[in-house]
Amino acid sequence: MPTNLPPGAESLLKRLRTARRHAGCYRFLNILLFDLAKFGIPALSGIVTANLFMAAVNIPFLSRATTIALAILVGVISSVDTIVKPAEKKKMSFKIANRLAHVEETLLFALSNSSETNMCLPALQHASDQLKQILNEYADQGW
Repeated sequence: MPTNLPPGAESLLKRLRTARRHAGCYRFLNILLFDLAKFGIPALSGIVTANLFMAAVNIPFLSRATTIALAILVGVISSVDTIVKPAEKKKMSFKIANRLAHVEETLLFALSNSSETNMCLPALQHASDQLKQILNEYADQGW
């Protein structure tokens, strides 16, 4: 990172890094929810179905309360998956994180290649505008 930064560059870089960290956390949570929905629902449904089949032949391997709790859990997970749509949000957060990384790298490149503060100001303004646009798009899409 350049040592002689123009005014506002350090705070802008800090905002970019914070936004990237939040996008990464958001992506991680959506990946967890996506995996839970895609693997948990079929697995739990299979367990409940197998138990109900075994109960029909008088050899259940789960208690009635456990079967009911698992059935409710399947319903809750599938409802959350339908409402939250983690697959779409996971994809969106990957795109946002990549755009933020590009803006940060472009800004750092511009700052390291210019020796005068006046030459950095257009790059700072452009990066600031891009950050604002990215975060507004992120907010509009439900973050």
